[in-house]
Amino acid sequence: TLKGIDPLTGLANRSFFTSDLNTLITNRPTTLPFYIVIFDIDDMKGINMLQGHASGDSLLKQISIIFSDFASENQKFYRLGDDEFSLLYTEPEYVKFASYIKDLFCVFSCYHISISAGISSFPVDSINISNLVKFAELALRHVKENGKNAFLSFNKSMYHTYINHCTIKQNMLKALNAN
Repeated sequence: TLKGIDPLTGLANRSFFTSDLNTLITNRPTTLPFYIVIFDIDDMKGINMLQGHASGDSLLKQISIIFSDFASENQKFYRLGDDEFSLLYTEPEYVKFASYIKDLFCVFSCYHISISAGISSFPVDSINISNLVKFAELALRHVKENGKNAFLSFNKSMYHTYINHCTIKQNMLKALNAN
């Protein structure tokens, strides 16, 4: 297998994603936006449990073909691991990006595949790699908690809600351990 290529799907893997993202941020003026999308297949564990891992692998391959068909010079897809994929979309115009994502979701709907996606934007949400990825993942988490099969752009209130949730959880654990 080629280093940096996922052997099941043929897509670039997480290390290529990180490298490409680092290169993009290093070389891109902060006046020129780009978008990170983190995708997750809805109910993949159920597919693997009910239909077997061979069916799950087949679905991952089918999804990678759809992504490959949608890729071009300004869009590159990656398999991050398990049932998680990402997209670097470098066309700066948001209207084109939004239309592209809607079209992609329409194709998945035609194949009866349910996916969820979280989106972050450079430089609006952050200029830091780890924050951009974390914010896209937080938006994805928000979609998953609120019905799935949708996409959502990150906003600051998601981050504050998540921090508050973590703080409450930590305080509850401390209280339980104190007793």
